Amino acid sequence: MTFAIEFNFSEKKERSVSAEDVKGKPSEGIYYWVDFEDEPKSVLATFLQRLGIDDLTLEALMDEEAPPRFNVFQSCLQFCLTEARVVNEKFVTVPVQVLLGPNFMLTVHRGSAEFLSDMKRTYREDFYDHSQSHGFLLFELADHLTHIYRLTLTRISEIIEEIETQLLGETEDEIFREVYDLIRWLLEFRKLIISARETIHELASRKSPFISQTTQPFLEKKGLLLERLSSDVTTEREVLSESLNLYMGIVSYRTNQVVTKLTMVSMIFLPLSFLVGVYGMNFGASESSMPELKWQYGYAFFWSIVTFIVMSLLFWMRRNKWL
Repeated sequence: MTFAIEFNFSEKKERSVSAEDVKGKPSEGIYYWVDFEDEPKSVLATFLQRLGIDDLTLEALMDEEAPPRFNVFQSCLQFCLTEARVVNEKFVTVPVQVLLGPNFMLTVHRGSAEFLSDMKRTYREDFYDHSQSHGFLLFELADHLTHIYRLTLTRISEIIEEIETQLLGETEDEIFREVYDLIRWLLEFRKLIISARETIHELASRKSPFISQTTQPFLEKKGLLLERLSSDVTTEREVLSESLNLYMGIVSYRTNQVVTKLTMVSMIFLPLSFLVGVYGMNFGASESSMPELKWQYGYAFFWSIVTFIVMSLLFWMRRNKWL
């Protein structure tokens, strides 16, 4: 699906056009924003060749496996901004390739990019109320991407709070997989934010005919906001790690409590087992060679010793605050 808008800054007008209406050398004050979503490479290649984009730029734009980078070409600037969202409890990313030319901004992506959809809904109001040059589109791009990042971080924070509640209650081993997924999300999310911050900083500081100088101070502010978001993501990851450590500490404490109780039971029955092993229950047996077994009060004396040992051990455990 192709979305194209023609902005006339001389007359302060805008209108929807088709990709075929976009001119390589339009009149002064004319600027285009063209968005290609899930379009075949052949359509994109034909469009770029019509605008006079060289083959090297075309190759960089088409290479979906190449790592994100900021490319400076003679006819345009090319960079990548990646949207990140949590959809149906899954971390979803959508890379958006951006091409800045002398009279156009081109965005290319596979799948729906929420921040571009938001931009399409609000660009008209911002164009009439605030725009002074084509740089407002670049600011809109950075602003809506930052907003999506903040919403994504908020959603991840909510999931972390839910997991913290589960960790403090009764939980299952499945929680470890959820924690692992979240840590992986946060690491990937931080990389995307850092990449976007570096790109925005490059746009805010580079002198180029394709970037409006009046927009650069606003882009620098967005770069600082992305830097704070990166710090917030790191903080959330630390909170999650500390919560997991707390949970492991609680599990260890509960295990120690069980072991302590088993140890106390063993301490009580160990001397009793020794006594039973020595004497058994053979009191009064005529063939026994142990005199105490033939004593009239031997059985009662045996249980007196057992009771004394048990009471002494219980007193000692209580004194040491084991009970």
